[in-house]
Amino acid sequence: MNRPYDTTNGREPVPARMENLPRYGHLAVPWIVRWTMTAPEAEQVAYDPVLGDTASCDCVAGKGRPQFAKLCVARLRQAMTERLCGQCGQQLQDRMCWPADNDSTTWREPASHPECLAYALRVCPDLVRTIAEKPHFGIVEAPGYSLWAERSPNRPETGPWYYFRPGTPIILQLLTGGILFGYQAEPRAKTRYDAAAWLCRHDDTARGSE
Repeated sequence: MNRPYDTTNGREPVPARMENLPRYGHLAVPWIVRWTMTAPEAEQVAYDPVLGDTASCDCVAGKGRPQFAKLCVARLRQAMTERLCGQCGQQLQDRMCWPADNDSTTWREPASHPECLAYALRVCPDLVRTIAEKPHFGIVEAPGYSLWAERSPNRPETGPWYYFRPGTPIILQLLTGGILFGYQAEPRAKTRYDAAAWLCRHDDTARGSE
């Protein structure tokens, strides 16, 4: 569902890394969000000479309307394999962050820069509500991660899912798993923080650098 996404009525400043992203009202739309102009309703499948059959998306950022609840699978995989921030699309450094709603050890979405994730925590109503309603909600930070390939012989809504460790030969993935949809990121040497406290600490650090 597309709806206004900014809980701060445009008062939250857009991080410098996100300044050039397409806007939806006052908002900078995250780089991995799917747009409606060219993207079909369901994922398509394309053949890659290295990876085999892959879920594909030909949406163009800024064309049509952003679908905040859906991700562009092509940019999603690019972000995770090239270590790009899912919010701004720029290169990550050695401080990578993920929202953590449970005790998961892997994430299906790419990491973010601290300032980009802080922006999302401020303007996304779902994240704002989650922080307020779930005391255990946290932020995980790590200096790096490993990738598990996520494949299925069928469409994503039906599964079954197969996961392959880093370094598993592609031929074995193809024979067992089928279509590549995405990856699971497994952070290395991660540290978990309380989300509200993490956000306050980030704000204090940002003010101290001004």
